[in-house]
Amino acid sequence: MLDQFNKLMGKYLNILEDENYLSESVILVKELLKDKKIIIYGAGSLGATLYRVLKAHEINIGYFIDRGAEKITGVCGVNVYGLDKLSSLPANHVIIIAINSKSIINSAVIGIKQLNSNANIIKYGHEIAHILRYSKCLAKNKDKESFDIVDCLSCGAEERGCNIFHDYLRRISPACPVIPNASQAYSKSYLKLGYILGQYCTLKCKACCELVPYQENPHFVEKATVLNDIKKVVESCEFVALLEFIGGEPLLYPELEELLQEVLKIPNVGCIRLFTNGTVVPNEKICALLKHPRITLQVSNYTDTVSERLRTRIRSTMEQLKSHEIDYMYISSTNWVDFTPFDKRDAAIEELEKGFANCFISICSRLHNGILYKCPHQYAGVTAGKLSLGEEEHIKIHDFNAGELASKLDQFSSLSYINACRMCKINAGTANEIPAGEQI
Repeated sequence: MLDQFNKLMGKYLNILEDENYLSESVILVKELLKDKKIIIYGAGSLGATLYRVLKAHEINIGYFIDRGAEKITGVCGVNVYGLDKLSSLPANHVIIIAINSKSIINSAVIGIKQLNSNANIIKYGHEIAHILRYSKCLAKNKDKESFDIVDCLSCGAEERGCNIFHDYLRRISPACPVIPNASQAYSKSYLKLGYILGQYCTLKCKACCELVPYQENPHFVEKATVLNDIKKVVESCEFVALLEFIGGEPLLYPELEELLQEVLKIPNVGCIRLFTNGTVVPNEKICALLKHPRITLQVSNYTDTVSERLRTRIRSTMEQLKSHEIDYMYISSTNWVDFTPFDKRDAAIEELEKGFANCFISICSRLHNGILYKCPHQYAGVTAGKLSLGEEEHIKIHDFNAGELASKLDQFSSLSYINACRMCKINAGTANEIPAGEQI
């Protein structure tokens, strides 16, 4: 059965391009999982999505297994157990890995096998969910129906890509697609762009990936600069599906309401996501904007590592979101990877390239005050004075016209490693885990 799954998933992209093949694959997936005792490994957003999709196809799930089970009461009314449950797996079981990040999936498989060498593992939770729901999504898109952006992101549209999701975002974006200028090239590389609004935060997280607590001269970027920076990049791109606002704490930004209203007008931008630690309760005007179909909120869970005063604020934020019926993504991670040390190591280029290819933050470019950085680690190191900025490893976006910037963006996206990798424990594979949001 596992061999059949591996063979099928090897043709995953072909399946999505052929509706007849897709229909056959749905039947095959259901047949392969029929009468199996299904266990979902990963009780996060993808795990919940996979559960709902399997349930809709009358495939029963026994329970979830998650490393942070002690802090999760249940998912979709189903029990969540810790890793010790792996020692006593039922006969005829199948463990489906529900993790979006490809770089983490293989380590999860290795970890499971170390605890139970007889475990039957399918590492294609995302692909299974996608195949089983894709035909319905195709029909919805053809009929010009609306999609729930939070649901799409939970399904892995961000990490793995989804043509239907991008088509929908183009459909609801203003003046999109823009009529292309035949004499100008457009970058196809930047579907996601993260903008750092400022370096102020309500928390002082020990392993903050943007090193906010360690910035000597924190500041907010002026609204006019933020808008000019975003417009400059967007006019060089074919489409920016996901624009993220990051901090610090974005809800502290003094002109957030006005900024969001202006960004919603920018052509060729899909959805807008704000990250928050939940300690700043959004006011009525921000809540009204958070209900916009193109704006979504991602709330991080640091309730175990912050003070009772801040936990009270987080509860107030949740109540505010609930009272306004605002859908949001809730990240239940209980651990972070600590890559804040900047100790330089002597590594061969091949080693740096391998680490970069498997790095889960290598696709998280950061734009701040006119400069595009390759990843949060590089941005944090440079702005905190711990790293120098390599000539080809950043882009001063206003130094180029639209066509030149498009070419620069494509070159930038194809970098196989950057100098910051020499001072990154994720790249070296030696980063330690610490409690998420642990305070200084």
